[in-house]
This record gives sequence, structure tokens and C-alpha cells, in this order.
Amino acid sequence: MALNRILKLEMKNISLYALSVMITQAGSFILIPIFWKTLTPHDYGIIAVTEVVGGFLSIFFGFG
Repeated sequence: MALNRILKLEMKNISLYALSVMITQAGSFILIPIFWKTLTPHDYGIIAVTEVVGGFLSIFFGFG
């Protein structure tokens, strides 16, 4: 009886997590045409540089 209750709770948590991930990814996918129309190559360069710097710094922040 207790195992059945635990499994129901876990399934609820898993489904909530999966739903939130799908909503986030769907939102990013929907924004792609807007990005294509509004961003310039200069903007894409700024985004690329900030992602590289963020990835590099995350290594050092992970050490702490």
C-alpha cells in the first residue's frame, strides 16, 4: 500500500518536471522566427561571445 502511494507521488513529480521542460523548449522553438527577423549578425555575435565566456567561467565557478 505504501509503495503504491510513493509511486503515485513520484509519477506526479516526474510528469510535472517533464511538462515544464516541454513548455520551456516549445517556447524557445516558437521564438525562432522572431529571432530570425529581429536580430542582426552583430547581435548573434554578441550572443555567441557571451555563451563562450559563460561556459568558460562556469568551469571556474564549479571549482568553488
